[in-house]
Amino acid sequence: MPRLPLSLLMTEQFVHLNIRTSYSVVDGIGFPDEYTAIALANSQPGLAVNDFMNCYSTLKFFKAATHQSIKPILGAQLLIREDFGCYTVTCLCMNLEGYQNLSALITNSYYEDSYTTYGSIAKTDLSIKSLAGLIVLSGSVAGELGYYVTNNQPDKIASAIMAWKTLLPNDRYYLELQRIGLDHTEVFNQSILKHAIELDVPVVATNAVRFLRKKDYEAHTARVCINQGKLLQAGCEELTYTNEQYFKSTSDMIELFSDIPQAITNTVEIMKRCSVNLLDDAYAFPVFKPPHGSTLEQYIYDCCQAGMTARLSQLDQQQQQVYQARIDTELTIINSMGFTGYFLIVSDFVSWAKENQVPVGPGRGSGGGSLVAYCLNIIDIDPIEHGLLFERFLNPERVSMPDFDIDFCMDKRDLVIDYVVDHYGKEHVAQIITYGTMAAKAVVRDVGRIMGLSPGYVDKIAKMVPFEIGMTLSKALDQSQDLAQLYRTDSEIQSLIDLGLDLEGNIRNVGKHAGGVVIAPKPIVEYMPLYREHGQSGHPVTQFDKDDVETMGLVKFDFLGLRTLTIIDWALKNISSTHSNLVFDINGIALDDQRVYKDLHQDTSAVFQLESRGFSELVKRLKPDCFEDIVALVALYRPGPLQSGMVDDFIERKHGLSQIDYFHPDLKPILETTYGVILYQEQVMKIAQVMARYSLGEADILRRAMGKKKIEEMQRQGAIFIQRSVDNQYPDSLARQVFDLMEKFAGYGFNKSHSVAYALITYQTAWLKTYYPAEFMAAVLSSDMDNTDKVVAMIRCCQRLNILVHPPNINQGEYYFTVNKKSEIMYGLGAIKGLGEPMCEAIVKQRQAGSYEKIMDVCCRLSAFKINRKTLESLITSGACDCFGISRVDLFVSIDRLIHHSQKTLENSQRGQCDLFGQPAEDDFEYITSGFWNERERLKREKSVLGYYLSGHPLKTYQHELKYLPHTPLSDVKVQRNVMICGFVEAIKVSSTKSGRRFAIIALEDLTGSVDVMVYSDLYEEIRHDLASGLVMVIQGESKQDQYNSSYRMIAKQCWNIQSYREYKHPQLSIVCQSVSLTCMDELKSVLSDSPGKSKVLLSITHQNQTVTVSLPQIAVLITDSLIDRLQRMSALTSCQVRYTNG
Repeated sequence: MPRLPLSLLMTEQFVHLNIRTSYSVVDGIGFPDEYTAIALANSQPGLAVNDFMNCYSTLKFFKAATHQSIKPILGAQLLIREDFGCYTVTCLCMNLEGYQNLSALITNSYYEDSYTTYGSIAKTDLSIKSLAGLIVLSGSVAGELGYYVTNNQPDKIASAIMAWKTLLPNDRYYLELQRIGLDHTEVFNQSILKHAIELDVPVVATNAVRFLRKKDYEAHTARVCINQGKLLQAGCEELTYTNEQYFKSTSDMIELFSDIPQAITNTVEIMKRCSVNLLDDAYAFPVFKPPHGSTLEQYIYDCCQAGMTARLSQLDQQQQQVYQARIDTELTIINSMGFTGYFLIVSDFVSWAKENQVPVGPGRGSGGGSLVAYCLNIIDIDPIEHGLLFERFLNPERVSMPDFDIDFCMDKRDLVIDYVVDHYGKEHVAQIITYGTMAAKAVVRDVGRIMGLSPGYVDKIAKMVPFEIGMTLSKALDQSQDLAQLYRTDSEIQSLIDLGLDLEGNIRNVGKHAGGVVIAPKPIVEYMPLYREHGQSGHPVTQFDKDDVETMGLVKFDFLGLRTLTIIDWALKNISSTHSNLVFDINGIALDDQRVYKDLHQDTSAVFQLESRGFSELVKRLKPDCFEDIVALVALYRPGPLQSGMVDDFIERKHGLSQIDYFHPDLKPILETTYGVILYQEQVMKIAQVMARYSLGEADILRRAMGKKKIEEMQRQGAIFIQRSVDNQYPDSLARQVFDLMEKFAGYGFNKSHSVAYALITYQTAWLKTYYPAEFMAAVLSSDMDNTDKVVAMIRCCQRLNILVHPPNINQGEYYFTVNKKSEIMYGLGAIKGLGEPMCEAIVKQRQAGSYEKIMDVCCRLSAFKINRKTLESLITSGACDCFGISRVDLFVSIDRLIHHSQKTLENSQRGQCDLFGQPAEDDFEYITSGFWNERERLKREKSVLGYYLSGHPLKTYQHELKYLPHTPLSDVKVQRNVMICGFVEAIKVSSTKSGRRFAIIALEDLTGSVDVMVYSDLYEEIRHDLASGLVMVIQGESKQDQYNSSYRMIAKQCWNIQSYREYKHPQLSIVCQSVSLTCMDELKSVLSDSPGKSKVLLSITHQNQTVTVSLPQIAVLITDSLIDRLQRMSALTSCQVRYTNG
């Protein structure tokens, strides 16, 4: 076919109709706004984005295109399934009906296809009805027709085209032509053109765009390799993409298809045929049906009156009038803004949760400011009692959707979602999608893997990227000198980082929002497709993220899981178990209990929000003695207040060390609870209301403006505030002073509604810890059994509270931590590494038939549950089998025999030769007794499965030795210029300075506490070979106090591990012998001579109540742990101690 001169075609327009963005996940890089920008730069009037089997980017594309006056053509590329395999077609939406049909097709593919990871659609499921409103492009070489051409089945092409024409009447099926450099393309195009003419089917040109610019080809190849798990080199050879699949200009495409001009013209014709508007600026509220004969307005009023009677019956008549007026005001606003049904829906599912024993939080966010919400049982804090404002939640002067964030017990949250699905219909309810992106560290690992670099080397590079929220590779190159140096000097690393920079931020995977749920008035597929992970059951997930869901006008409800609610629930169940006659309501406890506050001053461990070291130190400084102080704590412990000096002002004013200034008597009621400090956003609003006569709606707008800190806006707001204050008879100077203070603190101001709600949970956990410590701590331990560090910290907390935590016991432990009648905690078997929940449940279930009598009994009764070596190792080394009276080492080295013996017993029982649940035959079983674990080895193995030294501590082995050193217990460390400490190395973190010099932070602990030790570069390089986790260290240095959290840390000047310190000081070895024999002395001499060194040996011999101590002048030893172990195993010796004579 002859080509037309380019000059005659330049007046033509072209529209790209086949583009996959980064949201395709399987391939494609670049985002919708980037494609619309490049279309605008190329003067292209429209654009189609059609990601693979999804509409994740559809609304983002729609908004970006309309913003840039580009016509958006909505669609998606679908994977069609037939007997011979799968192929793709491109679907473009002509109208809203087409969009909704496409949404239904994609949704059904995820629910009905069990064949492919990303969903597919059976060709037989397509119909004229299901394709109504859609234009379909045939898919070029990747489509059905391409399959027939490349597989030499030309006789099937015509019938396939006619089948699609039947499904898509009125010229809605286009034969797609591409020239992207793939093999057989021209053969395919010529065949398709022939059929197009013969069958009167229109053709259209596309470029299968997968990246923005030609230079992005390598980055795109890398992206596909990451998705497919291929090496980059293999991907370049195997993948069916070319470097021509970029966003070509109009002139490039016209020239490329100058011989088929109709293929270009049809792109514009298709654009003209497609017009879908997704946004109509209206909220799509779910439908709440009030009881028959009632309106929404009347029903919410009746519910509020009932709630007020139930919750506020103790109010006097004057107070009732105040509350009634507030309810009337709120209802007027709620009804006028059209949010009545929303409040009733939230009330419905929260009330259902409470009635069905699903713990619900007292409130979260600004919703705590609504008295209507309090009366409707949505929140459990009285907003008037705590000075909270409704307009902070719902401002009638700035219309926006209300947003109740509801906390539910983590374990039962899904029950509430199930209720909502059942109540409103499964087609109307879905959870909300989230998109995972290629972040800086992750993209380094991804690219390193496809480049074939060793995992260890790539991990080293990834760790050079600073750990910081929002970190990018560009920032990392600026901040990490090590990474920048490698980038400059190592071409391989430069390639890795360059590819990472190109890929960073692209969509890598999709997930599910922590708590977002959509409830729609119509089936959700009419708004967007739904998604479900391949092979997974559960609730459907929207294909639009939370921002796009809200832009569509749909209402998002936040069903958030809060672990602390689960802890409180479990604690209350533990209390019911240990105090069977006790009945109390945790929501009814007094908030002014001074015993609770005094305990809080001493220790904040396990108390909600106050657990961190910094928070604990703040509590010790503030010494809260009322609930308002707890509320303030939540607001104060943030970077802004801590760095601004606000916290110090607050504490000094509370304790009378600084004068409190309320600026004016009218402001005292507003600022009194915070000692004159403007701490809450609500205080800013109230000050504006009192001084400048703002409505609370206006005051909320002022508060928002202050938070954004826009200079011009603040100048305008300041002028208004000052003028209105002066008009209200306040001095100009005072108005300016107060506005300046409001402006200063507004950036740090916190939402008091949230503070009050979370402070209530904080107080409840503190109260439980004070009055029912064992029951509470068992719940805390159970809630974090998978987090070894947390379990360790909470067991230490139990020790401080004098709560006995029994070691694991296979005959007493349950899956979770429990409490016995003596208020002692029984160790949860589920916290033992290597067991797993199914095995724990089997252990407990089998125990119902009677306690395990011997280890063989355990093996035989659990054989049917596939007990294995790893399980037995965990049970034995944890101490769970100590109850059988056989040493751990003997049990451990006999594991293989135990398993073999139990399997034989099981086989015999199955043949009827013995009773499995009778007395197992252990008489003929012989334990291996040749093993030996010293205390350190036993504890090391115990810690490996418990994460903690429960039955002892390795430092106790060195207690006698360390008592001769003039060291300070870690719990007593204060600010000192020269202090010696000794402790056990829990962890070491090695980092590098900007100049590349390494330093270390050692987490050191002793039997009293812990401290972090900073080891700077010079000292670190000197001692790094003597430094390792699990060693006992002696450290000389300076202790300082952290300026932010008041904790202490050491700066090391000298460091030794215990062995190097012995070699440095040459202490004496003191041996006590009960009696003397030649055999004993020969053995002693042999053991000592095996460890020659410079330490003197003192031998004390006790005979007939007389002790004689002699020095062994001919013997000097190198004192090591190994030598001490050998000496302690000598039966004739009663003790062996290391003694320092001069520290």
